[in-house]
Amino acid sequence: MAHMAALRCVLRARRVPTISCSCRYDSSVSGERSSDVKAEGSEDAMGKKKGGFAEAFLKFQDMVTRETVPEPPQRFSTLLRNSKWIDLGDPEGRIVIGRIFHIIEDDLYIDFGGKFHCVCRRPAKNSGGYIRGARVRLRLNDMEMSSRFLGAEKDLTLLEADATLLGLHRTGEKKPKPQVTADRMEARKPEAQP
Repeated sequence: MAHMAALRCVLRARRVPTISCSCRYDSSVSGERSSDVKAEGSEDAMGKKKGGFAEAFLKFQDMVTRETVPEPPQRFSTLLRNSKWIDLGDPEGRIVIGRIFHIIEDDLYIDFGGKFHCVCRRPAKNSGGYIRGARVRLRLNDMEMSSRFLGAEKDLTLLEADATLLGLHRTGEKKPKPQVTADRMEARKPEAQP
C-alpha cells in the first residue's frame, strides 16, 4: 500500500488526476481521500526511487498528455501529383531492374515493380545465370499489353507488361587487386637513415 501512496504523491505533484479503487473519502472539501492524507506526511516515500509500475505509469501519462500536432490531410490530387510514379514520365524505352520470380521452361517471369509483371524468353547465351531470384535489366516497351480485337467494344488485356530482356544486372563486381610480390615489397620499404 505504501507504493500506491508514493505513486499518488508523485502524481499529485505533477497535477495528474488519479483514479482509485477505494471509495473512502475524507470529509474535507478538497475531496482528497484518507489514504492520500496519510501519504502526504511521508516525505521519505517520495525520495525513494520509483518502482517499475510507477515508472511505467508516468511514461504512459507523458505519452497521453504529450501534444501532437496532426498534419492537415492532403488532397488526392496533391498526393498524385507528388507521387514518384507520376514523376517517371513515359515508361516506353526506360531501362529498369527486375527480379525473376518464376520460370517455366524458357519463359522468365520478371517482376520490376509495375502494375503487371513481364514474361521474357531465356537467352541462349549464359542461360545458367537466369535462375529464380536473379536480378535482370529490362527495357520497357509497354506497361500493359492490351488491344481491342475485332468486334470488341473494350480493350482486352493480357495482364502482362511488354519488356525486352537486356541481360543480368551485375552490381559491384570486384576487380582482382594486383598481388604484391616480394620484389615490390622491397622497393616500397623506405631506406634506413643512418
